[in-house]
Amino acid sequence: MYSQLIKIGTAHITLWWAHLTEANIALQKQITACEYEYCQQADDPSTAGQRLLSRVLTRQAIANYLNVDLLSVPIVRTCQSCGAEHGLPRIDLALWHKHLLFKPIKLPYISVTHSKMYVGVVLADVPIGIDLEYRTDIDQQLHASETQWNWVSREAQFKYQSNLQISQENPQYYKQVSNDSAYLVNLPIADNEYLGAIALPACCVNS
Repeated sequence: MYSQLIKIGTAHITLWWAHLTEANIALQKQITACEYEYCQQADDPSTAGQRLLSRVLTRQAIANYLNVDLLSVPIVRTCQSCGAEHGLPRIDLALWHKHLLFKPIKLPYISVTHSKMYVGVVLADVPIGIDLEYRTDIDQQLHASETQWNWVSREAQFKYQSNLQISQENPQYYKQVSNDSAYLVNLPIADNEYLGAIALPACCVNS
C-alpha cells in the first residue's frame, strides 16, 4: 500500500493504492467488525479482498487527513438506492459530532475504485470521482461508438456528481466550488493493462 500527492490546478489530491496480493486477515484489525463481516459475505476471494482493501485504505486515508485514530472515523456506505453497504463512502456527520471528533476544518471528499488486482482511494479538498478499469473488461462492454476513455470518464463523472451532491447538501462541512462542471484527467497508474480517470471541478483548472 502506498499514497501519492497529486496537484491538479488548485485541487489538492491524495491517491492511495493497494494490490490485491496485500489483502490478508491481519488487516481486519484496521476496520470495524461490521465492515469485516461485509467483506466475508463476498461470493469469491477476489471480491472479499477488494472489499477489505478498499475499507482499510479508506480508513487510513481519512485518519491521515484528519489526524485521528484509524477506527474512530465514523464511515457510512449505505447505498441510497438499495440500502446495501456498497455505496459512496462518506463520514457520518451525526456520529462525527456525537463522539466529539469534530474539528473546525472542511472534511475531505472521498472516492473509491477497484478492478481486478488494484484498489484505489482518492481524497481531495474538492468534489472528486475516480474510476479504474481493466482494459479487456471494458472492451467486452463497449458499444460500437464508444472508446475505453468514454467508459472510465463516464464512471468517474458519476462518482464526482455524487460527491457534488453531498457538498451541496452539507455546505458547512465541505468546501464549495463556484462551477460544478467536471474536468477529466488520466488516472496515473503504471500498469498499462488498466485505464483510469479522475473527475474534478473544472474551475480548479480554469481559474
